Amino acid sequence: MKNVRFHAFTLLAGTAMALAPMATAGPAIAQDATVTNLQQINVEGDGNGEGVADVPAGVSTADREKIQERYAGDVMQVLRSAPGTFTREPADQPGITVNIRGMQGMGRVNSMIDGVPQTFNNLSGHGGTFDSLLYVEQNMLVGVDVTRGAVSGAEGMGTLAGAANFRTLDVDDVLLPGRDYGAMTSVRAGTNGFDYSRLVSGAVRAKMGEGEIGIVGALSDTKKSPYENGDGALYPNAGDQHPKSGLFKVNLSPNSDHTLSLGGIWYSNEFLPGSSGYNWIVENQTYTAKYRYQPGNDLIDLSINAYLNITDLEFDGTNGNVSTFDGRKGTNTTTGFDISNRMRFDLGEGTELKLTYGGAYSRDRYEGNAKRGANPDGTLVKAGVFSEATLSHGIFDLTGGLRYDYWSLEGISGYDAPGTNGCAAGGDPCPMETLSRDGGDLNPKVTLSARPLEWLQPYVTYAHTARPPTAAEMFYPGGHSFDGSSDPVNNNPNLMPEKSRGWEFGVNMTAVDLLTPGDSAWLKAATSTTASATTSPTTSTRTGRRAGST
Repeated sequence: MKNVRFHAFTLLAGTAMALAPMATAGPAIAQDATVTNLQQINVEGDGNGEGVADVPAGVSTADREKIQERYAGDVMQVLRSAPGTFTREPADQPGITVNIRGMQGMGRVNSMIDGVPQTFNNLSGHGGTFDSLLYVEQNMLVGVDVTRGAVSGAEGMGTLAGAANFRTLDVDDVLLPGRDYGAMTSVRAGTNGFDYSRLVSGAVRAKMGEGEIGIVGALSDTKKSPYENGDGALYPNAGDQHPKSGLFKVNLSPNSDHTLSLGGIWYSNEFLPGSSGYNWIVENQTYTAKYRYQPGNDLIDLSINAYLNITDLEFDGTNGNVSTFDGRKGTNTTTGFDISNRMRFDLGEGTELKLTYGGAYSRDRYEGNAKRGANPDGTLVKAGVFSEATLSHGIFDLTGGLRYDYWSLEGISGYDAPGTNGCAAGGDPCPMETLSRDGGDLNPKVTLSARPLEWLQPYVTYAHTARPPTAAEMFYPGGHSFDGSSDPVNNNPNLMPEKSRGWEFGVNMTAVDLLTPGDSAWLKAATSTTASATTSPTTSTRTGRRAGST
């Protein structure tokens, strides 16, 4: 097997050594005795942390304590602990596929790392899957946020059933309160296949003009081996892997109005899924640039985000039973950006209006070599505009949202076998004509919530969602041999978007000083009914789904 070299380790190790001297590099800011009258500051929750109890929607969050201490970094168990959320990966596949209310894969759920969509997939073996696979090292995680149902903003573009965002280490996750520099390490060891898991991280915060600069770097790896089942038999493939990861982030705040965050996280792993028979080498890179402008008035709260994700796959070696696709190489590249602004209006007499609007763009491109098998080359472009307004008066909140999502898909219609239709004999299959399809959908969302009692908030939501077809679905290269020969299973160039219409009825309940002074408790309960449909010019498939969450 080829040894995977992780070049980011050297870079980050050198960066970590430079953190401590920078801690005292910032100049001191002189104290001014004059009094400054500040403008009104509005603080509101966004569904993260304990604020989920006040959000009239199916949202859940897991913080670092829950991930790393309660579940020892097992992301699968973290997701399964959330209502209406599941994963279906076997132990020999470290990629994460998020299932929300029975739906997964092909963009039905937007799975993200630090807000960046992870769209890689690779069908291999009869037990394989076209589901999107997210790769992240467990020690890097500090939070997982899940939204079930229609998703607002850029994260909801082209998404059918919900979203899950995996948040990674940042400066404040390493530094103790009041500290400007520090380090954090962790080591775990176990038995029966869990060898060890290690993390070393460092962070520094220093003054920069009227603001500050923060830097964090981290290295992590986890070693797992084949485990024994209940009968004492060694399961040869499950868990045999050694993922490695590095992280680097810089947060710049020149003053209270502007914030710029730059980040990169790298992942590398090698494993042999039993269902595939081939040894997978996966390298994933995610880069982010996030800018926010908050001048302190009610009309401007601007966010601009840009991102790049690159996932490389290589088959290098097999279990000895297969060989056809050994040497497969493929690269999935995702680029995108989004921009949004939030506004607030005081309409008087206890009435307030909150308005959020913006747009987003993303481009997914997969390119493979001649041994791509069932994974076709193709490019999916998504673009959209969205708006959402919440009118609050008395005990009632009425939220109306509207989004338009456009999509464009381009790929190869099929392949000619060597020696046919002008394709040179003895070579690789030759691509046929290029096809392109596009479309768009207008999707509304309405939520009505009330708070008749301080501790009680019932709500109801009706929403439309839609997701475009993917290159894997529309340009599937056919059947089993993928050599351009005739096959009963072929692509579907006339595939249309999958659309969903659904209701959600829920209630939030909170209490303080319930049993002892200072304690708190909350409960979220909801039921949803969703009907989805996928259509082509000659066929229509409809499914009804019902799920409950608490």
